Amino acid sequence: CLRVLTDYLDLLHDWRERYKPTTPEEPLAPTTLTFQIDNYTMEVNGLPHQLDAAPMLISPGHTLVPVRFIAEALGGEVNWLPEQQKVEIWLDGQYFSLIIGENVPGTNIAAMIHNSRTFVPLRFVMESLGAQVEWFGEEKVIFIIYPAQ
Repeated sequence: CLRVLTDYLDLLHDWRERYKPTTPEEPLAPTTLTFQIDNYTMEVNGLPHQLDAAPMLISPGHTLVPVRFIAEALGGEVNWLPEQQKVEIWLDGQYFSLIIGENVPGTNIAAMIHNSRTFVPLRFVMESLGAQVEWFGEEKVIFIIYPAQ
């Protein structure tokens, strides 16, 4: 009788291990970027990183950012096509492109080259790629969460 009980418990244990419910993978923690207008330091998940071009504010109240560092900090890739004056961004299977001097849809703001760096309209590009953008006007600080929460 003890042998049958032991065999049964072993079988039950094996069955539970084989058919235990699986839990879905935890989603990746979001990446946060924090930077300030005219400041060459940006934080990525709280760690400081030096930019070679500072974000800038243009009228009427739009922020332009150096696209390469921002996109790469989020895990994306950037490609510059000089003949077409076009910047391409890939991020988590999404594709986005802008042509220098052409306004982004619904605005009068265009991507531009400043001091040999490509700057893009921050909110339009980041939200199009699935990020959440927060603006703190008094401090001129921008906070990005990717993916958006």
